[in-house]
Amino acid sequence: MKILAYDTSKSGLVWSVPATKGIPPTGRYMHSMSHYREGQMLIVYGGKAGGFRPKGKFDEDRGTFIDDMCVLMLETMNWIKPKILEGHRLRARFGHCACIFTEKIYIFGGSTDDHFTDFYMDKIDLSNIIANDIKCNFFQ
Repeated sequence: MKILAYDTSKSGLVWSVPATKGIPPTGRYMHSMSHYREGQMLIVYGGKAGGFRPKGKFDEDRGTFIDDMCVLMLETMNWIKPKILEGHRLRARFGHCACIFTEKIYIFGGSTDDHFTDFYMDKIDLSNIIANDIKCNFFQ
């Protein structure tokens, strides 16, 4: 996966690929990417990989559901993959929505590996993401 940056200071449509460090997320689609302004980071969550047949036709029953969270630290352009604290887990889902509010990312909707739309909302505490510790709380 690579990040594209849009330069608004130039006239016309100018995109660039900024240099990053660390291990970027695996290729995926139907994921979410949220900007956490206070922490100066981009957060990539979930998505799906694969699922395409030859000649570009999509096959909903194929592919891998992704249950990870990757973070791009914008000040250093370094990718990190926070560890999830014991007793917590991330849910594999794709096609979901994500929103950040008061140091937490809320994730809602989308589909899971059992092909049902997920009506549960997940709340992930971002306050310790710098220390590389993530707590996940799931609620209905």
